[in-house]
Amino acid sequence: MNLKKIATVLAGNTVYALAVSLFILPNGLITGGTTGLALVAHAKLGIPIAVFYRSF
Repeated sequence: MNLKKIATVLAGNTVYALAVSLFILPNGLITGGTTGLALVAHAKLGIPIAVFYRSF
């Protein structure tokens, strides 16, 4: 049961990452939440998007 949950989360994150990289970034769209903040910071300040997703 636990492996099924992990696989579901990984599949969902994969779909979300594909949506960001294939649709949102190329079209210059801004979304809400952390992704939106990362996109704005990247567009205005040149900060890499990956900085907002690092685990500390």
